[in-house]
Amino acid sequence: MPERQYAKVVTVPKTQAGAFNPDRRISTLIESQLRHLREVEKSLPADQQTNIDISKIETERQASDYIQKVTARLHPQGATRNRT
Repeated sequence: MPERQYAKVVTVPKTQAGAFNPDRRISTLIESQLRHLREVEKSLPADQQTNIDISKIETERQASDYIQKVTARLHPQGATRNRT
């Protein structure tokens, strides 16, 4: 198979080593995403809701945990898939 030629190749810089900090305070963007996800979570039957008070979520780690829990309940088929 011949090598493909592209008109433009964009180099993506590596993320700085210290950029990942799960204990960083959440941004207003993440707060907004949490509010939207909470509204979707309310569509689940009461016994399937997390009952997590999103106003108590302060760090990116806590936000990630909440997002994972709700996503697993909204998409149970994805929660059981093996991740590599």
